[in-house]
Amino acid sequence: MIPALVIHTNLLLSNWMGGRAFGPLVLIRPSQRDRTALLEHELEHVRQWWWLATPAIVLAGLLAALPVLAPWRGWLVALAGFGLVLQAPLYLLLRPYRMWSEVMAYRVTLRHASPAASQRQLAQAAASLAQHYWLRISESTACELLSGAPRSWWQYWRVPRS
Repeated sequence: MIPALVIHTNLLLSNWMGGRAFGPLVLIRPSQRDRTALLEHELEHVRQWWWLATPAIVLAGLLAALPVLAPWRGWLVALAGFGLVLQAPLYLLLRPYRMWSEVMAYRVTLRHASPAASQRQLAQAAASLAQHYWLRISESTACELLSGAPRSWWQYWRVPRS
């Protein structure tokens, strides 16, 4: 279980989106409420947010406990705050991080596909990756990323653009 707040709304969702995650906040369209795969996809983005936020928050908390750093507590609060907002600029500015983030989330979605629908779901996920998210990749490249071995986010620097 990952700490997250899930709200069913149509607000802040583009027409093609069933859901969206903003840090620990997940927005899901009311019409998509019963789609477990969609919720798990968005919760993967929440996990990614916690993966980035937690180290900065913990480090700031540990350093704030040291009396010698008392004059620097304001900066330590800023460090913790930086951890809370770090994912947004990484996602928006770094294509490899955004690609890794979405590939990992779509892999979670695909784990929920029935065996009979798995090829159709893979094709839909590849099309979504290729058409959205500003990744500039082909559907065949997206399909390879989704069905191949998992990569670390920095390895996505080498994915060719279409």
